[in-house]
Amino acid sequence: MRTASDKFSLGCFTEDLIVRRNPLVRESYEKLGAERVRELNYNQTQIKRELLKYEKAEQAYKIVQRIKNDLPQQTAVPAKIIKAKLQRIYDDLEIAQTAKATDLAKWFDIQPCYRNIDGKNTACIMIIRARLMRIN
Repeated sequence: MRTASDKFSLGCFTEDLIVRRNPLVRESYEKLGAERVRELNYNQTQIKRELLKYEKAEQAYKIVQRIKNDLPQQTAVPAKIIKAKLQRIYDDLEIAQTAKATDLAKWFDIQPCYRNIDGKNTACIMIIRARLMRIN
C-alpha cells in the first residue's frame, strides 16, 4: 500500500501534475503496481484492459462472498429464492444486470434438481462448492 511519502515523479513533473493531466496514472499504479505498468509498456489501452480484468475479479470475489453468506451450500434451494437473493446482491453492488439462478454457474459448481415443495414439483439448485478464484 502506498503512503503519502510514496509520491512518484517524472523529472520536473510531480504526482499531482501528472494525475491532473491523466487520472489513469494513479489508479494504474495503485491497483496494478509499477512493475505491471512497466510490463504493459505504459500503453493506456493495455492498462485499461488490465484494470478492467482486475475490477471484474474483485467484483466476482465480492459476489461469491455474499452468496456464501446468503445461501446454504449442499442444500437444494428453489431457483426463485436464488434469483431473488442474487438480484439483491447485484443491486447492492450496483451491477446493472438481471439475475438468473443459472448465473451461479459462473462462480460455483452447481447441480440442478427438482424437489416436491408444498405438493408442487419445484426447480431447485444445489450449490456444491465455489470454484477456485484468484485476484491478482
